[in-house]
Amino acid sequence: ERLRELIVDRRNLIVNLSAEEKGLDAVQTHVSDYIQAMPLRTEDVKIQDWKQEMRKFEGAGEGFVVPTQVNYVGKGAPIFVPGEKTSGAMSVVSRTLRTSYLWDRVRVVGGAYGCANAFNPNTGLFKFTSYRDPNLLQTLKTYDETPAFLSEMAKELSPTTLSNAIIGMIGDLDRPQTADQKGFGSMERYLSGYTDAMRQERREQVLGTTAKDFQEFGERLEAIGKQGTVAVVGSSAALEGEDAADLNLKITKLL
Repeated sequence: ERLRELIVDRRNLIVNLSAEEKGLDAVQTHVSDYIQAMPLRTEDVKIQDWKQEMRKFEGAGEGFVVPTQVNYVGKGAPIFVPGEKTSGAMSVVSRTLRTSYLWDRVRVVGGAYGCANAFNPNTGLFKFTSYRDPNLLQTLKTYDETPAFLSEMAKELSPTTLSNAIIGMIGDLDRPQTADQKGFGSMERYLSGYTDAMRQERREQVLGTTAKDFQEFGERLEAIGKQGTVAVVGSSAALEGEDAADLNLKITKLL
């Protein structure tokens, strides 16, 4: 009950509706009634000190032991510091990694059921992940070798490969969306201050991606190999074996 009181609060409420104009007109009264029926807290709200919370995660990383024969291996770090600008070209490189290098090395060769990477241009954070992965150390080694791969790729990048990478990213940006997806995306942009002008600028950066962007993004990813944080959910054999000791992970048995 206390948790509900903390979460459900009329203050700072934002309502997002997606409909045709006649639909929006018809629902206005019902929305107003719904808002008025929500609890309105009057006590002061304590702002969480998230910086202090994040200090709990400082260190090499964590490993969670569960009864399984496979692992879920993640590693990431900030590759941009606050104040630095990111480019839409970085998303092209990130997507290319996911559909080529990581797919080949972690999934095809390594035998993992899945693998991914994610780059957030708003926070500057980049992370690697694998899914149902029989490996641990080899997967982390693959992550750390990504800068070298991008350096070589930048030297050998053909116009056709570059064009396909850009087209793939534009396809992600322009994929068909349902009405609710369009509405939710609009709300996210509103909350983050991501304007149409900023969207257009990022699109132009995507279209202007060059081999140099692959090289520079690889240099940024070196930060993950040097100071990245590891998070693993995996087997006892993988996390508690002698080979994993050098990772210096905080090990917790969940089951």
